Amino acid sequence: MSSQPGPAFPLDAAARDVLNEALTDCDLVSCVVAQAARTVVASFYVPGILPEGGLLQEAYPLFLVARPTARIAIRHTRDDQVLPVRPDGIDAVLDQFAVKYMDDWNIVDPPQENRQRWTGQLSFNARLGGGIGGGIGGGIGGGLDEGDQHVIELWQDELPRHRLDIGVWFSQLYVLDREFNPVTPVMITAWRHSWSHAAIALAGPGKGVSIDVPDGRPALDLAAVLDRTSAGRPLSAFA
Repeated sequence: MSSQPGPAFPLDAAARDVLNEALTDCDLVSCVVAQAARTVVASFYVPGILPEGGLLQEAYPLFLVARPTARIAIRHTRDDQVLPVRPDGIDAVLDQFAVKYMDDWNIVDPPQENRQRWTGQLSFNARLGGGIGGGIGGGIGGGLDEGDQHVIELWQDELPRHRLDIGVWFSQLYVLDREFNPVTPVMITAWRHSWSHAAIALAGPGKGVSIDVPDGRPALDLAAVLDRTSAGRPLSAFA
């Protein structure tokens, strides 16, 4: 793992599509909020990608790092009742869901018309680096204008009526592999092609391949992540 800060992931439409398509059918396994550093780290197990050292039939861990984060909003509901959640308690709520699978949605910058409504009662609602409004109702109002901020929307949904929604508004996004090295759109595309070729070689054209999701969460070294995402340099600076 390099000790040099890595590049931010580009968020133009083409690069965003590459990332969102790769995250289809992923498992959300962790969401860590470092309020003092204005950083949110979401950890996923992602099927259908085959980086060097990865396994064809095992989902691979990727970290999405949003920083600086301007706002985080959380809504945890059970039987339509909004329950309080602290930022350091998100993983404990995730543990309540037996299946952490996410599908059929753009995680990064979903279209405006499809975004969730972050108004009304919220379990937690805060501006990072500004006023904090914790607790049910949010304390700072649900209708905050986030201007040109990007947004990540995360969720879990379990019958009969249990749901967790997380909204993160941020300026820059970093995508890191399990060694906390930066991941680019070109790498993601190559990993998806590698996985497809290996799956065909194993099972034949048009045949499915079973994929296991590892138990537990991928190891997260928050200090290393903050160090690797501190410079904010665009990918063009590394060309």
